[in-house]
Amino acid sequence: MIQFIFLFICKNHEHLSIFNNQHWQNFFYNITIFTVNRYLLYVIVRTWEVMLKEFSDILLIIG
Repeated sequence: MIQFIFLFICKNHEHLSIFNNQHWQNFFYNITIFTVNRYLLYVIVRTWEVMLKEFSDILLIIG
């Protein structure tokens, strides 16, 4: 979601000199992608931890 907002800003504010520069666009884009990916990775890892814990509890009950 955040990266789309950044892309929107980059595309629609061409008159601003900072966004006119392709290097800055790539810079912002890379930072947002990096941040979003780290957040997603964290969420996935946390979900797996919870799922594995639940699964092991179920196995203990069955066993």
